Amino acid sequence: MSIVLNLFGDGIRYWICDIPIARFEKMKQFKEQENSDWEQLFYDLSFLRDFGFDHWSSMATRGEFKLFLLNNQNRIELKKKSKLLERIITHDLDNSRTFLPLYQTHIIGNFTIPKVENCVSFILGQQETGLFAKYELNIEKLLFSDLEFHLVQQIEGNDINALSEIYFQGSALKQTNEETLVRSSKVWRISEI
Repeated sequence: MSIVLNLFGDGIRYWICDIPIARFEKMKQFKEQENSDWEQLFYDLSFLRDFGFDHWSSMATRGEFKLFLLNNQNRIELKKKSKLLERIITHDLDNSRTFLPLYQTHIIGNFTIPKVENCVSFILGQQETGLFAKYELNIEKLLFSDLEFHLVQQIEGNDINALSEIYFQGSALKQTNEETLVRSSKVWRISEI
């Protein structure tokens, strides 16, 4: 019998991208000529092909990451078959509204992205909603006290307050499913050399 952990609500999927300065300067020149913005260009496949990328994810030299927002609408459900065992609202994970901590957390105050030499680095992000993540554990019983939640408060000085990972017995849980809808896209500029 397995226990299922579902994350429902809003989150951010993001890619950390690094583009060599010379190529970025050509992209910037095109952007200025077209009087466009980075969101339009980095999510435009024809623009990306002109600069040697198949897709925006091919600019993501450091991989894909997800953050589940801590707010009053997002929830985490613990289920066994179709039976709901427990549910929490994600804003409770920060433990700021309680005298004693309710959940085990590890807080990353300000996540900073290491710079890559001779590159311009930035984050491509998409706000998504729905079943943000599903995890399955082949165990008979699980309590929220068995889990450790890793929380990010800021990325490069921008307030975010989100769940980045969930650990069980010292290991990060591996996601088994997701069903989300993209609501918006954004480009966060980090560095320009």
